[in-house]
Amino acid sequence: MLDDHEMVRRGLRQLLESGGVNVVGESGSAREAVRLIPALRPELVILDDDLPDGTGAAVCRAIAVTDPSIRSVLLAGAAEEAVLIDAIVAGAWGCLSKLDDGGEQLRLIRRACQVVCVSEWAIF
Repeated sequence: MLDDHEMVRRGLRQLLESGGVNVVGESGSAREAVRLIPALRPELVILDDDLPDGTGAAVCRAIAVTDPSIRSVLLAGAAEEAVLIDAIVAGAWGCLSKLDDGGEQLRLIRRACQVVCVSEWAIF
């Protein structure tokens, strides 16, 4: 997961791993995520939308150029229409709200990867 808050990354990692998901990476920096994601080649990345050094939507666009097979889901602090539109325009497969409970977040993440057999996910 790409999120500048370690507690958010830790909580989402625990949620995903308890759901049988293999987490292959995480970062608190947009710049670092753009560099690491193509090297790790995960099937899905979860990107915080609001970061000190960029946005999840910008990282999503960079990933789509580098490797369009990697799916992205944006994670927003609130379910705002503008964030959802920006996520779609950036090529994200969906948008999660930090306000959703863990079960709903896991359901939406799994839905984003229905087409592929998920074995490795990255949390950036």
